[in-house]
Amino acid sequence: MAYFRQASILRFITQALLLIVLPAFLVFFMSWYTVVNSSGGGEAINIAGSLRKQTYLIVATQLSPPAPVPGSRALLHEVVAEFERRLYHPVLIKNLPDDGADPLRVAYNAMEMAWRSEMQGVFSPSTAPPSGSVLPKAERFVGLIDAYVQAIEARHEARLLWLARLQWIALGGMALVLLLTLLWFSRRVTQPLQQMAQAAQRIKNGDLSVRASTEGAGEIAQLGLALNN
Repeated sequence: MAYFRQASILRFITQALLLIVLPAFLVFFMSWYTVVNSSGGGEAINIAGSLRKQTYLIVATQLSPPAPVPGSRALLHEVVAEFERRLYHPVLIKNLPDDGADPLRVAYNAMEMAWRSEMQGVFSPSTAPPSGSVLPKAERFVGLIDAYVQAIEARHEARLLWLARLQWIALGGMALVLLLTLLWFSRRVTQPLQQMAQAAQRIKNGDLSVRASTEGAGEIAQLGLALNN
């Protein structure tokens, strides 16, 4: 408390400004960090979402009759290869967390395992099951894709929510420091100066018994003592 009563005006204001500016720099750094770590998030959502369309394209290619003109339609192995290219796309792999228990990693592993253990056999020309069982299996697989896409979106939204909370905390901290600084300035600078002005006016009028306030900040207290002397 003694520090707040006797602190130098310039030093106190400098420190208060630093306390106001530092949270702004912190928020800027964390925003930059979040943006860097979220890069590719939108592309990952688009690629993961395209797996649903690609799955139904594989089903349609497998169940469709032979093309009337050879080469006029993509072959089954071509659309399957395109699906796997998207499934193992570097953007998806890059966005996977290292923690095996993370919901995003769990959702991807479930989808990828279902593809390797079940769907590859369903869409293989040599081991294809009866056509009536293809679509139900594809729909169940698409459910795993949906869960994976939702996990990506949830992770992205969690990062944005965390950043928004940090911004509000920083804004609240800066507002609190500013308010306390204004209160301190009013009590330790403005009010003592007003009292000194009144004392100086009384001295001017011949009242030498008046005493100026010495309760202000460092320089203001020294000025009050000098005036009293």
